[in-house]
Amino acid sequence: MMYELRYERDFDASDADVFDAFTSVEGQRAMFWSDDPDWIFHSDIDFRVGGVWRVESGLPQEELYRFTHTFQAIERPRLIRLTVTEVLPAVRHMTPKRKLHSTITPAGRL
Repeated sequence: MMYELRYERDFDASDADVFDAFTSVEGQRAMFWSDDPDWIFHSDIDFRVGGVWRVESGLPQEELYRFTHTFQAIERPRLIRLTVTEVLPAVRHMTPKRKLHSTITPAGRL
């Protein structure tokens, strides 16, 4: 079964700035971070087509959320296509896999 989910976020920044933030450790930290002082965050990225981006985040006393992204296409500053495999503590019995296509579009041009 296949579902399509579309979401939009508006940023007061240029396409290149949004792209760079999404692909930087600082931007990744902002995406997966929590205000909890014990929160663990680790990100390792090989930013190229065929490269892998691994993220682990969560609290130390719990099983961490683990995401493995494989880059399928990169067209700076507007497109990142990824295949994502997630290991989520709440659903240990399955490993969801999905394809993610992120397009950065200037405001008013959707």
